[in-house]
Amino acid sequence: MESGTCGETTHLLDDTLTDLPASPDLLVSLNSPKSNSNPIVEYRLYTSRWYVLFVFVLLAASQLCLWNTFGPIADTAKIVLGWTDSDIALITSWGCTTFVLSAFFYSWLMDVKGLKVAVTLGAACLFVGTGIRCLPIPLAYIKWVMHLGQIVIGFAGPVMMAAPALLSATWFPPHQRITSTAIAASASYLGPAVAYLICPAFVGEVHPSNNSTLYDVDDIDPVVKQHHVDEINTLMYVEFGVMALLFLCVLIYFPAKPQTPPSPSAHDDRHDFKPGLLILVKNIHFWLPALCYSISNGVFYAWQSQLVLIFKDAQSVGQGTSGWIGFYANIAGVIGAITFGRLIDHIGPHGKIKSILIILVICCIGLALWFGILCLGAINFNIASLYISCIAFGFCINAMVPLYFEMTIEGMYPVAEGIITGFMTWIMNLVCLTVLLILMFPSIGVSWMNWAALGGVSVGLPLLLCYKEEYNRLSLDAYNRLE
Repeated sequence: MESGTCGETTHLLDDTLTDLPASPDLLVSLNSPKSNSNPIVEYRLYTSRWYVLFVFVLLAASQLCLWNTFGPIADTAKIVLGWTDSDIALITSWGCTTFVLSAFFYSWLMDVKGLKVAVTLGAACLFVGTGIRCLPIPLAYIKWVMHLGQIVIGFAGPVMMAAPALLSATWFPPHQRITSTAIAASASYLGPAVAYLICPAFVGEVHPSNNSTLYDVDDIDPVVKQHHVDEINTLMYVEFGVMALLFLCVLIYFPAKPQTPPSPSAHDDRHDFKPGLLILVKNIHFWLPALCYSISNGVFYAWQSQLVLIFKDAQSVGQGTSGWIGFYANIAGVIGAITFGRLIDHIGPHGKIKSILIILVICCIGLALWFGILCLGAINFNIASLYISCIAFGFCINAMVPLYFEMTIEGMYPVAEGIITGFMTWIMNLVCLTVLLILMFPSIGVSWMNWAALGGVSVGLPLLLCYKEEYNRLSLDAYNRLE
C-alpha cells in the first residue's frame, strides 16, 4: 500500500471518531507497534460486531433475569411453596456464591481460550440450569430442584458480567469502546428489569379469602395453590425455551474475534493471567476504582433482589408495585449507562471519566438518603416519591458501571481486560453474597438494607477523590494514529 493511501486512511479515522458508517466495512491501515521494520497493518471494522454484541447482551440479560426470578414473586413463593425470607435470600445468593467460586476460572478461560469458548460454556450452563428447573418433581421436593437449577445458572455469571470490556476491546474501535461496553454491561440491569416485568406477569399474587390467611400455606385452597404452582411451572418452561434458542444462536455463529483487529491495542500483547493478576493485587490504582464499583454495586444488587420484602416491610407496598419500581429503576440504568458511555466516546474520555463518576456518586448518595427516609416514615410517604427516588437511583448507579470498567482498564493496561473485569466483578459478588448471607439470619429483617445501600455508594466518594486517572490503552491507539 502506498504511503499516500495510508495517510488518507489515518485522516479518515480521525474524521470518523463520532460518525462511522456501519457498512461497508471500514479498513484502517497503520504502523504496527510490534514490528521494528514498521510494516503496514490493517485494522478493519466488521458489521458482524453488532450481531456479536446483540447476542451477548441477550445472554447476559437472561442470566441476570434468571438470577432474579424469585425476588419479584417472593410473596407468592412464600405462600404457595411454603418458603421463608431465608429461602428467598438463599436461592438468590447462589448467583453470587457460584460467581465467587468460578470467576477466576472464567478470567483465565477468557484470557487463554478467548470469548467464544467462555461464552459457549456460559450459554450451556444457562440451558442446562433452566432445564433442571423444569423437571417434573413432586411439590415437596421442588425447592431442591430450584436450588440446583439456580446453582448451574449461577456458573454462567462470571463470563456474562466480566466479558463486556473484553468484547469491546476485541471487536470495537477506540471511539466506540465505552459505548459498546456500556451496551454490554447494561444487560446486568436489563435482566433484573425484565424479571420484574415478566415474572409477576406469569405468577400472580395470592389474595386472601374467607378460608385462607396471607402467610399460612396450610390454609390456602388447594385449587388456588395448584393454580399458582402451575403459573410458576409455566414461567420455568418459558425461560427454558428462551435459553434453548439463545444457546443455539451461540452454537451457530459466535466467533472468538474478528479476522483483523479494530485497533492497535486490540492485537497488542497483554500480561499472562498469573502475572497480570499479581499486578492488580499489588496496585493501589486498581483497588481504588475496584472497591468503588464493588461495594456500591454489590450492595445495590442485593438490595434490588429484595425490593418486594423491603418495601412491604417498610410501607406495605404490594408485590406488583415493587416489581414496577424495580423494572423502571433498571430500565433507567440501561438508559443511563448507554447515555454516559456515548457521551464520553463523543467528547473524549481523557480527564472526564473521574469527574463524571464523582457527580454520579454524589447524586446516588442524595437519592439513597431520600428513599431511606421515605421508607422510615420520617417524611410524608407517597408512592410517587418512592418511584422517583428509586428510578433516579437506578439511573445513576448503573450509569457508573461501564465507566468504572473502562477507567480501571485504561489505568491498568496492558493487563488483560478479562482479568481486570473478572477480578472487579468477583469482589462485587463477594460483597453481594455477604449482604445476602446476613439476610439468612431469621431475626435480622430487611429494613436495614436501605441504609446499607446509602453506605455502599458513600464509600466511593473519598476513594474516587484519591484516584489519579491514566489512559495507557488510549495513548497507544493515539500514538499509532499519529504515526
